[in-house]
Amino acid sequence: MNRLKKIFKLKYLYTIVVGYYFYKYYSQNHELNTYINEYFGIYTNVLNLILILYIFSLYMQNKVKRLILKTRLIFLALLSGATGYLYLLEKIKFYENTENFDLERCILENGVLNVNLGYIENYTFLHIYSQFEDKRILLGILVGIIFVSIVVIFGKIIRGIIETILNYFKKKINKRKERIRLEKERKRIEEERKKEEEIIAEINKTIEIYRDKDKLTEIFGGGEKE
Repeated sequence: MNRLKKIFKLKYLYTIVVGYYFYKYYSQNHELNTYINEYFGIYTNVLNLILILYIFSLYMQNKVKRLILKTRLIFLALLSGATGYLYLLEKIKFYENTENFDLERCILENGVLNVNLGYIENYTFLHIYSQFEDKRILLGILVGIIFVSIVVIFGKIIRGIIETILNYFKKKINKRKERIRLEKERKRIEEERKKEEEIIAEINKTIEIYRDKDKLTEIFGGGEKE
């Protein structure tokens, strides 16, 4: 009985269903492949990635890491969807001033024929697009979602890159400061050496003067005695 309960736990049931899906998908089940590709288009790979990674999140013992992974998967889906919406929005903006512009035809050509975004992406975009009178608001929301999603998904990598860049410039600045300090120290030592040489030269000069005086005294003093 306990084993039966364990089998029917959500995570095990989810794993079985997803495993069966992948078995069917990669066993050349053309009907399933056609259905998935029609509805998800280029997002099929994103869908498969999310399904696989979600399995890992279910078996994680660390609750914090599990929550982080699940959050990143949610934002990965948001990032994918928002990127597709932004693409369609830019295409509409490009073609909307042309003669005989038709919104649905534009979506069909760019969201299905040129790039297969899938029926779900195109349908939801049409519905959302019609809700905004000022399309700049929609553009701002999409850019905001993309930005936040990138930060959440790649936050650790971005922080690492920023820290690497900052450390690089910090080392450059420290090296420059050290170079300036060493140059100042070299100049100080050189100036002290020059001063010492001048003092030594002055002392030697003074000694020579007194030596010459002694010689003169000896010469002239000796002459007077004679």
